Amino acid sequence: MSRPRHPGAPWAAALDGRVDQLSPALQAYFGGVPYGAHGIGEGVFTTVGSPRRWLWPLLALLGRWNVVWPVWERHVPFTIVNVPTPTGS
Repeated sequence: MSRPRHPGAPWAAALDGRVDQLSPALQAYFGGVPYGAHGIGEGVFTTVGSPRRWLWPLLALLGRWNVVWPVWERHVPFTIVNVPTPTGS
């Protein structure tokens, strides 16, 4: 029995419907998180931001959208939670 796949899974979209051709372990990984479930990951960034202070004002603009950080830090822990939506957005 195959588990329901989230229609907005980016890897599934990149594989263009060929997820079922992968091994079962890879299908589970690349097939996405089913709607109603969530995935949690943790790690440590080796470095974050830029050591070039003159870039920090520009990076601060992008930091408003959490794209980059206008700082220079090392060994920064992080946690990410992926929660799918019905539309995949």
